[in-house]
Amino acid sequence: MGWIEILMEDILRLAKEKGSPPTVEDVMRDSGVTREEVKEAVKELKKKGLATMGENGIVLTEKGEKMADIIYIFLLKASPFRVGRRSVREARH
Repeated sequence: MGWIEILMEDILRLAKEKGSPPTVEDVMRDSGVTREEVKEAVKELKKKGLATMGENGIVLTEKGEKMADIIYIFLLKASPFRVGRRSVREARH
């Protein structure tokens, strides 16, 4: 699983926690990546039709939400076999 997919799951989780789309800054703080990395990921997600950048933050499309849900479930099921949650930074570098 690539870092962009992990970041997409983070965006969905943050949106659910906040009750609104997360900002670039929210994702940076939560995921431990730079502003440029978040913007690069959003650009890739936009190309794939998985996210948009709205006035209030990063919004996953319906397709993006479905994919992020699948990733979330995968990470939950995989977590007993891992020591801690793999971070975006670990996946990126």
